[in-house]
Amino acid sequence: MPLPRSKTSHHDDSKIEEIIQEGCRVLALQAKPQYADVARQLFEKHSILVSRYRLRNRFLGKTESRQASHETQQLLSFEQENVLVDWIKYLSSTGHPLSKRTIRKKAQDLCGKKPSQNWIPLFLKRNPSIKLGKPSGLDPKRAQAFNHTVVSHHFNLLKEIIEKNGIPWENVYNMDEKGCQRGGGRKASSQKYFVP
Repeated sequence: MPLPRSKTSHHDDSKIEEIIQEGCRVLALQAKPQYADVARQLFEKHSILVSRYRLRNRFLGKTESRQASHETQQLLSFEQENVLVDWIKYLSSTGHPLSKRTIRKKAQDLCGKKPSQNWIPLFLKRNPSIKLGKPSGLDPKRAQAFNHTVVSHHFNLLKEIIEKNGIPWENVYNMDEKGCQRGGGRKASSQKYFVP
C-alpha cells in the first residue's frame, strides 16, 4: 500500500519529532536501512505521515529537528531557557511567582536584549511544563481558624493523647493537605503568573 503523498502539517512539532526519533532508532537496528518500510510502519502506527526522505536525511545527520535548527534565532539558548523554567518552578513553589512583566526583565538580564511581544507565547509553547495562571489565595475561614487559642488547644489535646497512649515522639508525624500557597494570596489581582 503506497503512503499518501500529501504532507500532514497540522500536527504538533514535538509529536512529529518523537516519531522521527522512533524511526531513527528502528533504522539503527537494521543492517541495511529500509526507509520506505519504516516510514510505512510509522504511518500505520501513528497515522502521521513522515516522508522517507525526511526520515533518511535525519538518520544520516543531514538535517536537524526544527527546534535545533532555529535555536540560533531564539532570544535565549536551550540551556538558558531550561534554567529559566527551573527558576520559574522554584519561585512558584516558594510563593513568589513571576508575572509577564517580571519574566521579560529576567529574560533581558539573561541575554541582554529586550524580548518582543510574542516572545512569551512562543516561550510557553516550547516549554509545556509551565503555564500562565491566576493564583488562589488563602480562604478567610482558614485564616480565622488559625489563631493562638485554637492552636494551643490543638496541641494540648495532642499532648494528652500522646501521653495517655504512650506514643513515642519518633512516631508523631505532621501532614498538611494544603501545601504551599502559590502566588502569595494575590487572588484579587487579575494579573497572571507563571506556574508549573
